[in-house]
This record gives sequence, structure tokens and C-alpha cells, in this order.
Amino acid sequence: MFEIFNKGFTLIEMLLVLAILSILISIVVIFSVDYIEKTEEEVCELNRRQLVNKYQSYLMLEGTEHSESTLKQYLQENVIDGCPINGKIDYTNKEIQCSVHTIINDDVENEEGVPIL
Repeated sequence: MFEIFNKGFTLIEMLLVLAILSILISIVVIFSVDYIEKTEEEVCELNRRQLVNKYQSYLMLEGTEHSESTLKQYLQENVIDGCPINGKIDYTNKEIQCSVHTIINDDVENEEGVPIL
């Protein structure tokens, strides 16, 4: 006489699905944040390498030697793509460095005397 129809989900099934989804979303967010930070650091490093290449070309075209004052003047006069999170690009310790992303190398200068990263 009485027929029971099971239509839909129970409260426990819905809570279980929500719990699983929240765990998956938190994992995705954690990996996304790490990926973004790593990408920003790589972009900053590539921009600094490009700056070194542009500076080498500038020295060749001008026919001048590298000096700290020449590089600092070049940095002030030329618009450069710097750090994607607005870190300050500067020449310190015989290297082009970012105030946020600094990579320390054992090599300080190459054979031409131009600073390397």
C-alpha cells in the first residue's frame, strides 16, 4: 500500500560531497599559489638577464667599458621590465639584483667585465 520513494540525496551524502570538494579545492589553491610565486620569480630572473644583454649591447654600441657608474646611469635612463611584483632592480655586490628575488651566484663577472646574474 505505502510505497517509499528514495528521491534525492540524504544530508550525510551532501555533507560528504561538500567535504571532498572543499579538500580538493584547498589542494588546488595551494598548488596555484606556489605556481604563481615560482612563475613571478622566473619572470624577474629573465627580465634581469634581458637587462644584462641590453646593457652589453649598449656598451658595444657606445664603445665604452663597463663601470658601476655607467651601469647605474643606464638603469636610471632606460625603462626596464623589472620585477612583476614591483621589486626594485639595482646593481649591488657586482650583480644586478632584485629587492624581492635575489639569486646568489658564485661567479661575479664574466670575461668581458659585464655583471651577470
